[in-house]
Amino acid sequence: MSANEEWAGLNRHPNIPTVIEGFEYPKPVQSLIKKMDSAYEIWAEADTALAEAEYEVSEAKALDAKLFAESILEGLEDPGEVHTPAASRKLKGAEILANARRAEVNKIGRELEEVLRENAREITHTAIENAREAVTIWQEAILEASRIVADASAARYQGLMGLREVSSYTRGIYGFDGNFPISGSLSVPETSETRVKKICEELEKLMDRNVLFAIPEAEVNIEETVPVD
Repeated sequence: MSANEEWAGLNRHPNIPTVIEGFEYPKPVQSLIKKMDSAYEIWAEADTALAEAEYEVSEAKALDAKLFAESILEGLEDPGEVHTPAASRKLKGAEILANARRAEVNKIGRELEEVLRENAREITHTAIENAREAVTIWQEAILEASRIVADASAARYQGLMGLREVSSYTRGIYGFDGNFPISGSLSVPETSETRVKKICEELEKLMDRNVLFAIPEAEVNIEETVPVD
């Protein structure tokens, strides 16, 4: 595929905003997401038909080229384009339909972008709550995992005490190390989540000042005030 062909393929794809699957968006946003998804599926079908029509044109041109070559070699008149015109016309129709379907998706995408901006405060609040809940679940799970490891290690130590004692009985016949160290590595990840918590706090401060969605992005740089774990 040439660079121009690759660009053409990218250029004909709808330009739509990215949304998070499973995120609890406000109802107006959810409604437009469903509408956009439906329109996108319709466009995808039209785009598939367009790709098939493009292939059929290339096949038709190859057939016509073959007919032309055979006619020349046999001393016959030029048969002209036998297959290409119909395939090209079908391609033109497919292009018109695909472009119309893409335009509809783009239109809904622009509407969605506007509604996302209008509901940015509520979306941010939900994102903060989700992040804090996820951190809590993470911390509790890691703590429980640490307890399980500690209990298992204690049970292992207790269970191997007999072998440690027996190791002293068999020195003359079968000697072995009675310590049985654990091989490999097992580490518990850091769970403070300082950076996530700080970002949530800074976002709330900006929301309280009513400036988060009213000033250019370049003027609000939360990352500069957030420490790295």
